Amino acid sequence: MNIIKKKCIEVPIEKCRILVNVNPVELFVLDSVSVDVSRSSKKILISNLPPSLSEEVLLDKLELFFSKSKNNGEEVESREYLSDMRSVILTFAKEEVVHHLTEKRNFQVPFGGFTQDIHVTASIEGNIENFTMKNTVCNRTVLITGIPNITESEDLQDMLEIYFQKPSNGGGEVQTLLYSPEGHYSLAIFEDDEKH
Repeated sequence: MNIIKKKCIEVPIEKCRILVNVNPVELFVLDSVSVDVSRSSKKILISNLPPSLSEEVLLDKLELFFSKSKNNGEEVESREYLSDMRSVILTFAKEEVVHHLTEKRNFQVPFGGFTQDIHVTASIEGNIENFTMKNTVCNRTVLITGIPNITESEDLQDMLEIYFQKPSNGGGEVQTLLYSPEGHYSLAIFEDDEKH
């Protein structure tokens, strides 16, 4: 925390010196969270879907298959495609359907010219019951303010980075220095959290 302790630093820029302020960067972050998780009584999660079909085709085929009583299904109320998991959630009008489908678990579903073995599990639902936030200081980041617009922004950024890179100035290895000429400030992100 050598640089931050100084609060105000004189930085040589070309043939003059500028006075800048240095401050820690604080973030408002999640400290703890309490979640109530339960199995849904009306939703199933369908996985192991064929990769070759589009979202709309998958949703149509699965809704059609699971709305039939011969497949232990019932009227489908809504459907949702989860692209990050390549899975589908189907919501049924009646609760008892989920129990029958999750008990069987594996189904052979026809997708046009082929059949796919898909997996059915109960969908998990969660509600955030309580959470707390806290302020925390970024150990590797310093906010530099009060930077006058006295030279080209690229040159000014380079000179600031050179200054804060030097251990003799209380700095250290700078991972990146982001400069905003409009706001007259910069963020210096150090590789080692002990150097600033």
